[in-house]
Amino acid sequence: MDRTINGFKEGLVPFLYDRKWGYLNPKGKVAIQNKYNNVTEFDKGHAVVEYEKEYFVIDKEGNEVPVELTNIHTIKKFTEGLAPYIDKKGNFGFIDMNGKVVIQAQYEGTGFFKSGLAWARTKDGKIGFINSTGEWVIWPRFKTVHNFDEESGLARVELKRKWMYVNKMGELVLNGECSKIGDYSEGFAIAEMNNKVGFINPKQEWIIEPKYDSARNFKNGYAAVKLNGAWGLIDKQGNWVIQPTFAAIKDVVKIN
Repeated sequence: MDRTINGFKEGLVPFLYDRKWGYLNPKGKVAIQNKYNNVTEFDKGHAVVEYEKEYFVIDKEGNEVPVELTNIHTIKKFTEGLAPYIDKKGNFGFIDMNGKVVIQAQYEGTGFFKSGLAWARTKDGKIGFINSTGEWVIWPRFKTVHNFDEESGLARVELKRKWMYVNKMGELVLNGECSKIGDYSEGFAIAEMNNKVGFINPKQEWIIEPKYDSARNFKNGYAAVKLNGAWGLIDKQGNWVIQPTFAAIKDVVKIN
């Protein structure tokens, strides 16, 4: 199972006690009793749990719906209401929040659904993007891909040893100026020119000029950037929110 834990999600966080997993609420109280061998974080009010080699979909009250498959190797977390599962032959498919198979295990690998699409790898190793019914929206032809960014509608892909972007219609978007490009996050992507980095928008325009030594993606409206050997934070207009005075700085986390 994919047990990546990024803190509280939808008001609950997994906890491990006496070798069993459960969930805590924001007050530190047990919301769902620790009895599971494995758990995932919640998405749209549902999570996947494993109990004595059987899989269940649970809601935030701990109500269980069995996943009625006999050939499951593992099930990953939900995103956008769908969770990848792997059968015992190593094939990937998806289940819904009712524990039902909605996309049969037929792929060599898949990602998670983001902005309505998930990447999927065919048996010959080519990668494209499918929709929630398993139909190819972007035909498999790429060597490597990353997830779509909701705001920009673009995903970073590798084709013929070159990185570029693809939109949801399968059209390639190139930027000839940049020597390196990153994934879009919150509508901005890190790009490099002349050994300096800045940020481009979905039109491939420099929205924040390349003048930094290093940078990380925008998170909750702010990005960590490094200038003259020190890290600080900028907003989406490129204004300093925290001056570059630190040896290291984490991403901004939204607290509800």
